[in-house]
Amino acid sequence: MQKLFISYARVDGLESAERLRDHLAEAGHDVWMDDQLHPGGWDAQLEREIRECDCVLLVVTEDVERGDGFCRREVQYALECTPTKTIVPLICEEGARPPIQVTTHQRVYFHGRHDEALEELLMLLGRLGQGSGLELIDFADDLARLREGFVGRDWWLGDRIDAWLSDSPKQAMAIIGEPGIGKSAIAAWLTEARDERIAAIYLCSTGIPGSIEPHRFVDTVVAQLGARLPEYARLVPVLEGGQRPPKAADASCELVVRVPTAPAVEI
Repeated sequence: MQKLFISYARVDGLESAERLRDHLAEAGHDVWMDDQLHPGGWDAQLEREIRECDCVLLVVTEDVERGDGFCRREVQYALECTPTKTIVPLICEEGARPPIQVTTHQRVYFHGRHDEALEELLMLLGRLGQGSGLELIDFADDLARLREGFVGRDWWLGDRIDAWLSDSPKQAMAIIGEPGIGKSAIAAWLTEARDERIAAIYLCSTGIPGSIEPHRFVDTVVAQLGARLPEYARLVPVLEGGQRPPKAADASCELVVRVPTAPAVEI
């Protein structure tokens, strides 16, 4: 059983949040929503519940994207008070995007597929309860920093990239240029502007602790692929400590599948 905190926008997310609460409670989880607040000291109560929960479930609707929304404050507080706190965005409206702080977090798509998504979420919570053994890197702050000041290029760059993706869906694109020309900024911009096309995000830099370690790369990418591709997630078992290949070449094989007998998954 997990202790869960549901963050949602009351304007357009209440119905989804209540439905989710009821189903998760039926599954045996301890679920908290702000309708359990007592009169007086609301901020202190919210902070305590966020600190004490095992996982924050963010119901992502259109109103969550507002810069002054309370959901963003709850997410920010969760990240600041407990940097390792698990936050799972639940996409409940078509086209709704999670806040930039959790762009790279595992997510579950509920829009138009509640029953299937609920099953995926319960599976994810079960894995969290067992301890995934993964060592993940959160690139949200790095992506936000790289996107700062990215102006004047999106109007033509987006059209060209969309056209290329339509004509060449299975090819690779390399961004080539002199140091400082903005290659990383373009890649970071794409993670937000074309979020629906992103399967996984990874930044490899000596300035990001742990990012050049092969097993951290594998763990982070596997977790993100599992969040976007439920069929892939079902093939990835809980990874026990000490099983991580020490060499990059061996570690990369895990991206195909960690179980030799499992079928391959096209991604």
